[in-house]
Amino acid sequence: MVTETVQVRAPSTIATPVDPASIESLYSRYAAAATLPDSELRQALVTFAEAEHRLPKGGLRAVTLARMQALLRLDRELGADAVQRLVSTLESVMDGLPGALAMRRVEFVQTLYHGFSAADQERLKRLMPGVLEVRPANRHGGSAPVRWPRRGWQFWKRV
Repeated sequence: MVTETVQVRAPSTIATPVDPASIESLYSRYAAAATLPDSELRQALVTFAEAEHRLPKGGLRAVTLARMQALLRLDRELGADAVQRLVSTLESVMDGLPGALAMRRVEFVQTLYHGFSAADQERLKRLMPGVLEVRPANRHGGSAPVRWPRRGWQFWKRV
């Protein structure tokens, strides 16, 4: 068995534009990025996300599908901890992008998610909870009580 080791240290080599149909290319880029220190990983993913969102809509859809498939493969081969570190950094990078760009990504992830098997859907939910799980409506966890309007001031409705 031949093992191919990808050693990439420069963020610019990870962040070069990707052929949208190439899952293998995206897999090797993410596998190389997973070995980077945190600061370099973040910078690589920022550059990569910006390059990715310059793609046309069809290209972005293909890259999103390739990313989801690559993350599933990385989960099997590298383990959950390495992939979770990569995905959490990617989520924080995507949260920093302008709203329109982030919403395009969320749109594609949530649409393409339904094309995967049930087992893969569960793995994707575990890997990308920020996109596939419901986020609370407020920053305090959504546990604030709902206050109904008081009708005491509507004296004309009293009978």
